[in-house]
Amino acid sequence: MNADRSFRLVQRGVVISMLAAVLLTAVAFAAVGRYWVPLNSLATGQRLLIAAKTDLFVVLWLAIAISNVARLRFISPIDIAGSGSGPGSQEIQIAAAFLQNTLEQVCIAVPAHLALATL
Repeated sequence: MNADRSFRLVQRGVVISMLAAVLLTAVAFAAVGRYWVPLNSLATGQRLLIAAKTDLFVVLWLAIAISNVARLRFISPIDIAGSGSGPGSQEIQIAAAFLQNTLEQVCIAVPAHLALATL
């Protein structure tokens, strides 16, 4: 019963974080819609260039996550052989989970940004 209660508390925290992210996104879209110069007057090539330049920040986060896993593997005798040699330390498991989540988001975000830039 205690484990179920703990799980429910974690679930509640996740829901609250998701709602906060949705609210922040809605506020950001409203601000952009009100104060940003409309991009639909730009040529498709220019919009694609803006999307690509903006996505450099997204890809930077991916590079940071990759570098962090590499750094942690390099300084750990348990992890230096790579993920194929065993489960790895808890620290590398957390960093690898962060890397995987970041990669998943980049794989969705970059094509979506480019698709939106063409419309």
